[in-house]
Amino acid sequence: MSKNYDAKLGISLLWKDYDYISKSLAENEIVGEKRINFFITLTTAIITAIVTLNTADTIISENAKYLTSISALSILLAIGIIILLRMIKRNKVTDKYKVALDDIRQKIKDISGGNWYLKDYSLLKHIKPSSLRDRKGKKKKNKAFKPRKLGSLTHLIAVLNSALTSVIIGIIIFQHFPNHPNILFLVCFIMFIMIFASQTLFIYRSEQKNRRDAEKHLPTHAGGVVYRKNDKDLEVMLVTAKNKNNTWVIPKGHIIKHEGHGECAIREVWEESGWITSIVQPIAITTYLASKEKIVKYYLMTPDKQLTKPENISKEKRIVKWMSFSDANEKLPKNAKDMKDVLALAYTIIQSSFNNPDLI
Repeated sequence: MSKNYDAKLGISLLWKDYDYISKSLAENEIVGEKRINFFITLTTAIITAIVTLNTADTIISENAKYLTSISALSILLAIGIIILLRMIKRNKVTDKYKVALDDIRQKIKDISGGNWYLKDYSLLKHIKPSSLRDRKGKKKKNKAFKPRKLGSLTHLIAVLNSALTSVIIGIIIFQHFPNHPNILFLVCFIMFIMIFASQTLFIYRSEQKNRRDAEKHLPTHAGGVVYRKNDKDLEVMLVTAKNKNNTWVIPKGHIIKHEGHGECAIREVWEESGWITSIVQPIAITTYLASKEKIVKYYLMTPDKQLTKPENISKEKRIVKWMSFSDANEKLPKNAKDMKDVLALAYTIIQSSFNNPDLI
């Protein structure tokens, strides 16, 4: 069975998964909108009933009207809190679906093979090294988590809950202090702001945790095992670690926001070595601990040309060296088991391709 057939079959299955998750995402969004519509309709109906009860001439006593109004609004507030929690859970599911869709798109890119989706990648010809760095010269990384904007449905529920709470407090205060409307209004307004702010903070922290949980399995870094064949042996590229000329590593780096794994691998190899490369196929995903756990996705790559020297790209003072796979294994740090395993796997894939060219 050829690799092309396996790739087509894999892509076909992934597209089915993509379609299923897309439909699930749409249904999840619709459910959230239905909850909002239900709560707004219920709120409108109950408030209308309360206004009618308190303005119409009836035999019901003022105390009964007061208790009825407070009870109805309290029940409505309880429903609002439940819906808020359900909306936060709905957003959690939405984030998981979106991450899953991004993951499937990346897998389709990897399975498709080659560099068809990188042909117009501006780094190869046009992008300047300075555009990848901030004003202080540091490499741009993913920005901190951004919460949903205040116009989201979750915040709309928070607004309604805050208004209901303020009205309940206002009615209670008015029952005991009916002669101070200005103070009553000020108190209700302050309560509204405080309650809305507390709900917004709760929503932010919940979404921050949910987004972190949804993305915790995704690669944070990407790199490339770049090899070439000379007359005698296979050679692989290693570079020295940042500002450490006695430590050799496989080129890799942090995935920038909205950057694909393959694009990151090509960019990082270029930044650290000056070489423009082409992707052959993914190799493996590994993890290692630094200040926190790093997840690295490695690609097998071949060199196209050395566009410039690494010192012209960054100030990291790296040295680039081509060497045999056995020498590279010796050069890598003894505790870098993840890189040694990737190097061995890359060598196996390359050797297999010589026996069966259809594998790559």
